Amino acid sequence: EEYGWCKRTMGANPDNYFVYKKEYEGLIKTFNPVKFDPEKWAKAAKNAGMKYVVFTTKHHDGFCMFDSKYTDYKITSSNCAFSAHPKKNIAKEVFNAFRNEGMWAGAYFSKPDWHVESYWDPKYPPRDRNVNYEPEANPERWQEYVNFTHNQMLELLTDYGKIDILW
Repeated sequence: EEYGWCKRTMGANPDNYFVYKKEYEGLIKTFNPVKFDPEKWAKAAKNAGMKYVVFTTKHHDGFCMFDSKYTDYKITSSNCAFSAHPKKNIAKEVFNAFRNEGMWAGAYFSKPDWHVESYWDPKYPPRDRNVNYEPEANPERWQEYVNFTHNQMLELLTDYGKIDILW
């Protein structure tokens, strides 16, 4: 079954998973939001009556918008065009900007991670959005993934100030 939210549509090879994945993950080299202005976002949100922000810190594709020491697939990686920007740790900047306007900081963190091999093991094809092997039959591999996920969540909950909402 194909889900609309994860349908492959970009690039020249949406029907070839391996080529598509390489093209998609290559976007890190050109991602460069130089007009990033979280203070402007926070002021606009406050003026609109918002009380909190929930910011996507990690998508299920595995890309982190924070400086995780557990992956290089992140906004602060030297492979990322934005990594030279003074506000490169985007999650930190967003959280601080919203807190400075008196709002709560919320982190959306996708537990699935299509980029890390302990979730989508390269020995097996991805069947759908879920882990592509049987965790019960591969307990060590699954535990590696659980540890990875816990470590990243602990980074967010200890290095980024008070997280009021975890989603």
